[in-house]
Amino acid sequence: GTQPDKLKDAVSTLRKIIDKMPVQKTAIEAARQSLLKKIQTERVSPEHIYWEAEAFKELGIHQDLRKLKYEFLQKVTPQDLINFQKEKIKNRKFSFLVLGDTEQMNMKYLKSIGPVEQLSLETLFGY
Repeated sequence: GTQPDKLKDAVSTLRKIIDKMPVQKTAIEAARQSLLKKIQTERVSPEHIYWEAEAFKELGIHQDLRKLKYEFLQKVTPQDLINFQKEKIKNRKFSFLVLGDTEQMNMKYLKSIGPVEQLSLETLFGY
């Protein structure tokens, strides 16, 4: 989120972060360890087991997603994340969703970064 007059700076900063992900290997390792611990301590109540299995099936996953994540997190390295960013995220095209009063936004700037489609509140929020 940002103020309308900072939109140009926010978009250019976001693009820089997307194309050149800031990397702190110690922070990546701390996040990996945190996720492992969360999975280790997480419990699924018996009444939710069926619904989680059904949700996984809809995604085409026929085993416990937590197990897959845990096995992956045990072996993944910070370099794997860096490589993923370079191969899958860097230099991709993205769509931006900007919420706010069009009277206060720099519409000329928005149109300069790509096609602009204005949506109604009903389309966005259903009312």
